[in-house]
Amino acid sequence: MALIVLVPKNSWEIDYKALPKQIESQFRQSEQLLADNNINSPNEQPKLLKDERIWLPNDYIRTANYFREEYELHALIDDVKVRSNIAYSL
Repeated sequence: MALIVLVPKNSWEIDYKALPKQIESQFRQSEQLLADNNINSPNEQPKLLKDERIWLPNDYIRTANYFREEYELHALIDDVKVRSNIAYSL
């Protein structure tokens, strides 16, 4: 698995690197709005209609199993519980 590190050179790269912080800020505002209205998130969540939800690309959120296989943790670590904990935390 290759890691690509972008050093901003063009305006699109600067904009691209700024987007995750904007998304993070929006999530924080969303959580704060719930807290301000005495909604205990994530235990209580207002229901959203399908067209009100966010869309994530397929395979954007990787499972622990993905990391177990991608990094071949079985070849590196004998303890199944440790392998699972590492894969889950990744």
